[in-house]
Amino acid sequence: MEEVRLALELGYFGQAHFIRDFRRIVGRTPAGYARYVRERHG
Repeated sequence: MEEVRLALELGYFGQAHFIRDFRRIVGRTPAGYARYVRERHG
């Protein structure tokens, strides 16, 4: 899964912590943000 790779590259030791921080900062989960971008920009 892309989220796991990205989390590890950014220095997170687990996907859950990355997703929690991402949601706190962006307001959506990584999957929700990706879906939003696809819908807005095709």
